[in-house]
Amino acid sequence: MSDLNKINSSVDKYLFYGFVLLIPLLILGPAIPDFIIISSSILFLFFKVKNFDSTKYKNYIIFFLIFYFLIIFSSLISENQIWSLRSSIFYLRFFLYFLVVCYLVENYFFIFKYLLIVTSATFIILFVDTFFQFIFKFNLIGFPISENGHRIASFFKDEYILGTYTLRIFPIILFCLSFFKLRSNYQSYAHILVFFISGLIIILSGDRTPLLLFIIYAVLFFFLSEKKKNILIIFISILIIFSLIILKNSNLKKRVIDQTIIELGLSDKNPGYFFEKKGLFFFSPQHEKLFNTSLNIFIDNKFFGVGPNNFRNSCEAKQYKADSENHYNCYNHPHNLFVQILSECGIFVFLIFVFFYLYLIKYYLIFLTTNHNINHYLLDKKLIFLIISILVNYFPIAPSGNFFNNNLSIFNFLSVALFFSYLKNQKREKK
Repeated sequence: MSDLNKINSSVDKYLFYGFVLLIPLLILGPAIPDFIIISSSILFLFFKVKNFDSTKYKNYIIFFLIFYFLIIFSSLISENQIWSLRSSIFYLRFFLYFLVVCYLVENYFFIFKYLLIVTSATFIILFVDTFFQFIFKFNLIGFPISENGHRIASFFKDEYILGTYTLRIFPIILFCLSFFKLRSNYQSYAHILVFFISGLIIILSGDRTPLLLFIIYAVLFFFLSEKKKNILIIFISILIIFSLIILKNSNLKKRVIDQTIIELGLSDKNPGYFFEKKGLFFFSPQHEKLFNTSLNIFIDNKFFGVGPNNFRNSCEAKQYKADSENHYNCYNHPHNLFVQILSECGIFVFLIFVFFYLYLIKYYLIFLTTNHNINHYLLDKKLIFLIISILVNYFPIAPSGNFFNNNLSIFNFLSVALFFSYLKNQKREKK
């Protein structure tokens, strides 16, 4: 009997296929994935929640509800209530979809096999298309490279999130690959190949923050690896190959190395746009000014912030603008998840978010021990790929997208949902 024939109902089939296809559909934009998440959540509430053992996830539900009601309250007392409520009220859909994933893992553990097939196929096509666009300056369906030649977007056309997309999906592939009972050497080769291709795509994309986070992922993984000497040799070899690729290509070198050095304030060269040369910067003058503006907003709105997604509406106020000769102190969001939550949602939500991050760090530290034991049961090593992914996705001091952005929220919740759903159901694999 085929695995797919075991899916009980049309509702379950919709939930199953919707989840498996979510990652490739994200390439088309947030609209279709968002529809899948909303419709799946509604179907789950109407038809499946009564058969779902929510007590297993009681602590997660309580934790999220506290976070959820606080961000709604923050919206209600903000000056731009309607705009802010659009982000806070509907944020519930991501947690409901988290429960959908938990339901699917509980009832159809073989979903990881199909997730691997679909996500790996997407990954391979994306790699081929990225390499094609890098060589021929247009991709397989005719989308051209960026005008200055510094950025590659592949199927994302003029939305430069190829590196971010790759950073989010490759740990999911590594996690799913671990379910296949391959010889130890073959599985290691498969993991190395996925890791190498992911790094290559990120480098060719010209996306610097994903490259930084990819390096952090590699470092965090190295500390958890059992064969540190072999892993170190592999990492150094890959680093040399990547460095040669960057140095041999003038556009990549200009984007990844030269521009980074300039924007950090380590060079006197003019980057080609209005630029304040006053010493070192936190990533860049733009980022530093946005962070300073965010902190100014927080000082005046310590407890509940200015409301989710309201940074764009508050940063124009004179009392909040960072001292600057340029216009970099205002944007749609502060370009840092922790700073954004602090300024838009206030100290209480910020502390909840920090607690959540520390809770995840606890699992990483458990993996650093030899027994990987928590609450009297053994943590599966497969979870290493996901826990590092979540820590990297929410890395506190890295530049980031908008916390309330659809695409970013979907990516982040996918790794979180897979981690906690498997954590609670890992004993099912043996059955």
